[in-house]
Amino acid sequence: MQKKQSTKSGAKRIARIALFTALTAACAQISIPLPGGVPITLQTLAVMLAAAILRWDGVFVLAAYLFLGLVGVPVFSNFGSTANLFSPTGGFLVGFLPMAAVIAAISKFSDLHAAEQEQPLAEEETEADEKREKERKRREQLRIFIVTCIASFVGTVVCYAFGTAWFIGLNAFRGTEKTVAYALSACVVPF
Repeated sequence: MQKKQSTKSGAKRIARIALFTALTAACAQISIPLPGGVPITLQTLAVMLAAAILRWDGVFVLAAYLFLGLVGVPVFSNFGSTANLFSPTGGFLVGFLPMAAVIAAISKFSDLHAAEQEQPLAEEETEADEKREKERKRREQLRIFIVTCIASFVGTVVCYAFGTAWFIGLNAFRGTEKTVAYALSACVVPF
């Protein structure tokens, strides 16, 4: 019986990872080109959702997504594949992995805190106990929302750092030096 339950949960886990990988690939196709060469896409939203909802499995989502692009599946923006990793936006793609890890780590810490705060309920609950429990749950949901927002912000900063460094490094390698101010105006400010 235990083996059957484990197989079911394993299949669900794989299905969730596959679903979020497909969502990330679909969101990559929603792209608005900008003059600096770094388009606005919904990939970042998909990364945040994957990491916030799936926690550490969100990192597997991004690893699968990057692997698919590396082997030539057109999952990156504008149905791009391997070549996109070696473009000015490649650092953002690589940065999605640490971004997901940061969001998952901060969110997991929040989960651990919530588990410590739970108290067993008495058998006989009064109306006042029910009100306190509802209020506790509402505060807990608000706390989780705030922690998820903070985690997403910190993860986005990590991704932007990778993307901006990659942008500067690739342009230096190509002999078209870009200043940090230019890189920030192309890679961070529009977003």
